[in-house]
Amino acid sequence: MVAAAARLGMLLPAAHVEAAAAQDTSAILNELRTRSETVLEANARFVDEHNRRVRNAAASATSAAGGGATANGAASALEAGISYSLSLNHFAHLTHEQWTASMLGLKRTTVSGAGSSSNNSNIKYGNDDDAADISLEAAGAAATDMYERVLADDQLPANVDWRGTGADGPGVKDQACCGSCWAFAAAGAMQAAWFKTTGQSLSFSEQQLVDCAWDYGNSGCGGGDVVPAFRYLLRVGGAAAQEADYPYMGQNGFCRVPFIPPRDRPDATTMTSASTNSTSTTSTTPAAASSSSLFGAPPIARFSGFKRVPSRNEKALMEAVALHGPVAVGIDGGRATFRFYSEGVYHNPHCGQKLEALDHAVLLVGYGTTPEGVDYWLIKNSWSKYWGMDGYARITRKGNDCGVSTDAVLALASEVPAPDDNGGPQVKAAMTSTRVT
Repeated sequence: MVAAAARLGMLLPAAHVEAAAAQDTSAILNELRTRSETVLEANARFVDEHNRRVRNAAASATSAAGGGATANGAASALEAGISYSLSLNHFAHLTHEQWTASMLGLKRTTVSGAGSSSNNSNIKYGNDDDAADISLEAAGAAATDMYERVLADDQLPANVDWRGTGADGPGVKDQACCGSCWAFAAAGAMQAAWFKTTGQSLSFSEQQLVDCAWDYGNSGCGGGDVVPAFRYLLRVGGAAAQEADYPYMGQNGFCRVPFIPPRDRPDATTMTSASTNSTSTTSTTPAAASSSSLFGAPPIARFSGFKRVPSRNEKALMEAVALHGPVAVGIDGGRATFRFYSEGVYHNPHCGQKLEALDHAVLLVGYGTTPEGVDYWLIKNSWSKYWGMDGYARITRKGNDCGVSTDAVLALASEVPAPDDNGGPQVKAAMTSTRVT
């Protein structure tokens, strides 16, 4: 009984969970149903009211244009934020507090060396003077600097859409009730870099980042950031696992030996498998560790660094996406309208643009302009294909709406290393930076 109530803990107050042993199962379920219905009704009213305003505004704009007015009426309606529609989705049974606690995981931390971190809302991520802050000398690689433009504005493509290509990976994923959006954004940027460098389309492990990047300020399902994830990755020689070899669990787990920074590894690790009750002694040298089935297949991809796109420079961000593929970005994703976004070009005048307002990490996969002349960014979310436009969304590309261009990071991939004697990739002592040109 208590275990059943605990599984419902996200929807029931703690006091009810503690008293679950004294309640009948049907009583618990009835209260849960009542609470869910109340939340559903409130969310349904919110969605219906928004869509009603959209229909009324569209009708008014059409009437004004038909009456001899200029097209400014329709443009004003779009700029006012009524260019998109909402629908109830798989978040409809959650209160706003429950939803934000479980789905918005972009959090900033400062790190003074691996192994120590502290929360600091004043850290300047994404600004033009950040290059020194994100270098990683401890990893043996001068792997970071700011992205530099190579195209003139009039050379930028009018539309870019990486959906369905190798740079977009296997499609939209689902982070579940875990604040790991940062890991999905980082892995997505890695997929893009690997595809652009090698022509191979691979899906990289978000769980590796969730489990292993704690020493760099991230907290797994408790939240994190893309840059500390890349810092961790460089600390282990840029080694990245495929998702199939290190599958996503939607919860925190133990970091597997090949992906633990060398300074933290014991000389040898003895592990007992719970499923087979057998014991395996694994050397912590990368080649030996990669040959152990206990820890899955060896990493086959290497990453050499990352670059920040100059903050609030939309032309630079357009170029980065056009030339190098999808880019990890932070946004203000905590608005109810974004939670129930269904289709159209999203715009919310209340969205934050400053770094401290960004609470959700997504993958920027393109940009374009609607037939009505509305410029937009195209993002890929990690809330499953049941959210938005099959997991994607358009956000207005004017005035840095929701902070899309405030903090953007792209990954740098290395060429495929030659296999070692065990059939796994060679581990290089240090990775060198590949300059974006």
